[in-house]
Amino acid sequence: MIVLTPKDKQVLYQRYHALKSQAKKKRVSFYWDDSGVGSKGFFEDVAATAPLDYTPETYTIRFDRKVVELNGYGPQAMRFKPFSKQASERKQKRKIDRLQLAGIQECRILSLATANLCLSLLEEEGDIDVLVENAFLSATTGD
Repeated sequence: MIVLTPKDKQVLYQRYHALKSQAKKKRVSFYWDDSGVGSKGFFEDVAATAPLDYTPETYTIRFDRKVVELNGYGPQAMRFKPFSKQASERKQKRKIDRLQLAGIQECRILSLATANLCLSLLEEEGDIDVLVENAFLSATTGD
């Protein structure tokens, strides 16, 4: 049996709700809700059946389609498949792309704030803290 970290549980909690939604759409049983154990029971079943080197970053949880069709989603249908190297690389690239996009957006806001601050300083005199605050407010709201 493995020990799940709080980060692992956070990822698995999202996976739990995605599975619950799939079960509802497919109109099949969802063991963890039907038995009343909820996400805590899901975590326990993952910990009990996962490979010893399991983490949500290295393995994906799959469910045997035939077992799901017969019995619904449950621990007996759960399978663990290691991520392929290509899948791991794609996931890492998407993460880097998201971080770069966030950095670009932050730079845009700072550029707008700087331009707004320069305009404010040219147009009127006043308290520098108020002018800086107004420049950032204007940049983040798009005014």
